[in-house]
Amino acid sequence: MGKNKNTHTWQNHPVPQANNGPKVVGITHTEEQYFSGPIPPASELAKYEQACSGAANRIIAMAEKQEAHRHTLESTVISSNVKNERLGMHYAFMLTGVLMIFGAIMILTGKETAGYFALFTPVVFQGGNYLYHKKRERKVSQPSKDESQK
Repeated sequence: MGKNKNTHTWQNHPVPQANNGPKVVGITHTEEQYFSGPIPPASELAKYEQACSGAANRIIAMAEKQEAHRHTLESTVISSNVKNERLGMHYAFMLTGVLMIFGAIMILTGKETAGYFALFTPVVFQGGNYLYHKKRERKVSQPSKDESQK
């Protein structure tokens, strides 16, 4: 992604006055242009084309190739995140089930305190995890006050 800043400045310098000596008059004009993105503005693109024939087409082709690459990467990251979340849910489900079965066996064999602990601890952690992620999703889906005022 290209970023560029063009600055043009011109100044008027002191102008002598006939009546009471020199009087200083100063005018400054500053013009700045910014652009951000893979493709420069049309005026700049035309300058590239004048400097090197075919440069504008190469710049546009490069930007299109970069965009396609970025879309491929984003797609890969999203599918990888979905797979990781699914795998995590399966492991959490299996671990919770194993611990609950272990707790039930302990209760049946007379070790009630440890059994209840092993039985209900995974449920509490899974519930806490669920509530934490729901709260985080709400924060992500609702823009903050600073962003909504812009």
